[in-house]
Amino acid sequence: AACGGGGGPETGGPDRNVLHLTIGTDPASLDPIQAVDVYRGQLVVYLYDGLVQFKDGEVQPNLASSWEVSDDGTVYTFRLRDDIQFHNGRRFTANDVKYSFERALRSESQSPLTWVFDFIAGSDAVIAGEADSLAGLEIVNSTTVEITLEQPFAPFLSLMAMPAAHIVPREEIEQKGEQFSEAPVGTGPWVFDSWAHDDVIRLTANPRYHGGRPQADGMEIRIIPETTTVIAEFERGNLDVVDVNEFPKPEHERFASDPDWEPHIKKRPALITYYLALNNGDEKFADPRVRQALNYAVDVATISEAIYPTEMVISHGPIPPGLAGYREGGEPYGYDPARARELLAEAGAESLTFDVYFRSLALNQRFLEAVQANLAQVGVTMNLQQRDWTAVRQAMQQGELDAYLSNWYADYPDAENFLYPLFFSEMAGAGGNAAFYSNATVDSLILTARRTLDDAERIRMYSRADSLIFAGAPWIFTVHPVDVDLVQPWVEGYEIPQVFYGNKWVDVGLASGE
Repeated sequence: AACGGGGGPETGGPDRNVLHLTIGTDPASLDPIQAVDVYRGQLVVYLYDGLVQFKDGEVQPNLASSWEVSDDGTVYTFRLRDDIQFHNGRRFTANDVKYSFERALRSESQSPLTWVFDFIAGSDAVIAGEADSLAGLEIVNSTTVEITLEQPFAPFLSLMAMPAAHIVPREEIEQKGEQFSEAPVGTGPWVFDSWAHDDVIRLTANPRYHGGRPQADGMEIRIIPETTTVIAEFERGNLDVVDVNEFPKPEHERFASDPDWEPHIKKRPALITYYLALNNGDEKFADPRVRQALNYAVDVATISEAIYPTEMVISHGPIPPGLAGYREGGEPYGYDPARARELLAEAGAESLTFDVYFRSLALNQRFLEAVQANLAQVGVTMNLQQRDWTAVRQAMQQGELDAYLSNWYADYPDAENFLYPLFFSEMAGAGGNAAFYSNATVDSLILTARRTLDDAERIRMYSRADSLIFAGAPWIFTVHPVDVDLVQPWVEGYEIPQVFYGNKWVDVGLASGE
């Protein structure tokens, strides 16, 4: 029986031991070196494995059973498991690591993710076509790989857990060519079965998986772009887990206030920050007092509560909660229009006018209209410019925009990922630093932290950089979202992972119906 719009969850489980999940768009590829978005990254970790993986918020063994790092932090020696097979039955060896990394770097692969391997010695030469082999990757023997970095990079293991660094079998790619993505083969817990584009991807459990056979027999990933359809299918019991962050606010509130559903809501701070970048290179925003004034002028707490469907954490820096380096107890700017007027007067910017550019989404429009109203109360005119996303990004990268509404999702769970791309001066524009922010002290802290192997010391530097950035107000700081998932009562063992590609669904089971 289908569950009605106002009713609670079904009491029985699904009639088959198959996980029923959903994604919003048909993936462009299932090849690890093309995993540039959330959906592709999630699918890659089902089908393939990396040397290491994220589990319980930490880097843990995967294809590598252990590793050693040299005292200077430049040489990583990975000991590989000798009992792992690809889905085609061939044993995994060190040669597969070398092949996969070099393939990712070669220009003919056209991977946008070569940056994942940037720190490995010789990567530039392979990208440029000046070398066939990666100098910094040595096969010691069939179960040992030694990777040498150009310079120390403390979060290097995090890069090795990313989908782009997952391992593929050479013979399958040479045999299938561009069709490899249509019939992928890895070592992961799920084996590819079929893909009906724009409809469904079916996977089956890998009985030989080195991390233990998945509890479910299969996985069916339906491609459903419409949120209303997702909600209806969940309530009929046809989907096992859904992302509530995609729901309209009234639907979220309906489930959250229902005592039957409330126990089945999972929450975790998301490694994401939303922000409104101010072009610090523009004379309008050159004075930090102007930027600080705009932060005081916006009632972020009230706006976010009214607009966003799920909980939000008001930001007091770029580093989100859930990451080491987040400043527990830090204070946001807070809503203080009187202070905003004072700072604008001191800076001679009482009649400030600027344009903000944003992607064409209804939620963005509503958020910015509320910000616009707040700013008008302190005499600031903010004009809304809705544009095609590609055009907005291109203009931002060239420093042509006054302001730009955006967000940043963690590539890997290290605070460095919220500092270097977004605030290091040499990353201005195309690198990710949309504010064209430049601060020599922050630059030094970020670079030193990246090379510091002592975690406690590195985290202190992250927090210090976060504090300085917040004080300098290169953005109007807004919110960090909280991930909220809704889970059917028959689903056992599901927890929201720290990063979007951190769940292989091995330990998630489906209780049988009554």
